[in-house]
Amino acid sequence: KNYNISQTYYYTVNKSLDSCVVLFNETSPKTYAYNFLVWSNCSSSFVLYRNGTIITNNSQQSLGAGTWNFTVIRNDSANYTYATNSSNFVISKAVPQGNLTNTTSWTFTYPKETNISYVENNLGDGGVSYTIFRNNVSKGGGENITLGAGTYIYILNTTGGGNYSANASMDTKTLTISQNTSAQTSLTFDKTT
Repeated sequence: KNYNISQTYYYTVNKSLDSCVVLFNETSPKTYAYNFLVWSNCSSSFVLYRNGTIITNNSQQSLGAGTWNFTVIRNDSANYTYATNSSNFVISKAVPQGNLTNTTSWTFTYPKETNISYVENNLGDGGVSYTIFRNNVSKGGGENITLGAGTYIYILNTTGGGNYSANASMDTKTLTISQNTSAQTSLTFDKTT
């Protein structure tokens, strides 16, 4: 006897629950200038985006101040539950640093010419303007001047820019110029007629 038996089996194939998320090696927020890595742990092919632009997986990010959106989209959404994920990374504005400089000391005796200026090493500070004030009057980027005896308050500030916050008092210095008390020569003239 030959028997021919056929059976039909029905199987349900569920979508994979494999994770597919955006990951960072640092916790947001960070202050400018800060580098970090971004990647995805997707187990199948995917595309990683930063603000809508494709980037390389496990890439170093050197970004300006702002909120940056990172999105991963898995290429196969039919077989995976987790097909897309987004996460923001915030780079906060830094506080700019700078120092007032002077070609002489900050205390001297009249008369002496002095050049007041500043130095700063703030990376990525394009668009940031630095201003020097003497007794609350703007002197732009500095001045080369001979001042009379007295006390003068210099302040370096900035209104900030794309990567830096405003800083009304980056540096403050007091210039003290003493009166010249050196011996004076008297002249006597004979009166002749």
